Amino acid sequence: MDAVVVILGSFDSRLSTLDAAMRPIQVPDQPRDLLAREDAAVRTAHENIDRTLRSADVILIQFDCSC
Repeated sequence: MDAVVVILGSFDSRLSTLDAAMRPIQVPDQPRDLLAREDAAVRTAHENIDRTLRSADVILIQFDCSC
C-alpha cells in the first residue's frame, strides 16, 4: 500500500510540474479588447517581419548580380 502512495505522490508531483510548465502557453482569461489588441500587435509584427525579409531579399539579389 505504501508503494502505491509513493507512486501516486510522484505522479502528482510530475503532473503538477508539467501543468506549471504549460501554463504560460494557455491563454489566460482576459477581456476581449485586450486580446484583440494583442492579436493586432502580433499581426503587425508579422507584417513587419515579412516586409523586412522582402527588403533583405532585394538587397541580397543586388549583391548577387554585382559579382
